[in-house]
Amino acid sequence: MTLTAFQKSTIVRVRNLGLRSFYRSADLIAPGLAGRMARDLWFTVPPKLAATPLPPGAEAFSVTVHGARVRGHVFGEGPAVYLVHGWGGRGSQLAAFVEPLVASGHRVVLFDAPSHGDSDAGVAGPRRTHGVELGQALDAVFARFGPAEAVVAHSLGAVSNHGPGSCPPR
Repeated sequence: MTLTAFQKSTIVRVRNLGLRSFYRSADLIAPGLAGRMARDLWFTVPPKLAATPLPPGAEAFSVTVHGARVRGHVFGEGPAVYLVHGWGGRGSQLAAFVEPLVASGHRVVLFDAPSHGDSDAGVAGPRRTHGVELGQALDAVFARFGPAEAVVAHSLGAVSNHGPGSCPPR
C-alpha cells in the first residue's frame, strides 16, 4: 500500500468514525433532527461530473418522469441495449460501449438519471433522488424505446432495472 493510499484510507476511517459518533449522540439528544440529517445525507447526489464526449451519431431525447425531464442519447438501429450509470454518475460515462454495440447491430440508449448529469432535479429537489426514482426513469426510457435486448449497468443502475414495471428483456 502506498503512503497516499494509507493516508486516504485513514482519513476516510476517521471521518466515518466521527459521523457514527455524531449520529449516535444526535439520535439520543434530537432524534428527529438526526433522522432528517441522515436522510438528507443518504439521498443527496454528489456534485455533477463533467460529461464524457459521446461518439458521433447521437440523437438527443427526453422523457418526462413525475414532471421532470430525463435527458439522454440514442445511437444506431436494432434491438435496444440500455446503458445505465450508477449513483453520482452520468450516462456519458458508459460512452465506450456505444460504438462496439452499434457496430454489432444494436440501438444503444443512455440517459442521465433524475438529479444527475443533464436531467432535471427529481421529485425531492436539486441533488436529491433515490434508486426507485432511477428505476422509474429507466421504465420511462424503456417505454420510449421498447424492450431490452440487454442492460449494461453500473452500481445503483444495476438494481434500478428490477421489480414491478421494469421492462422485460426481448
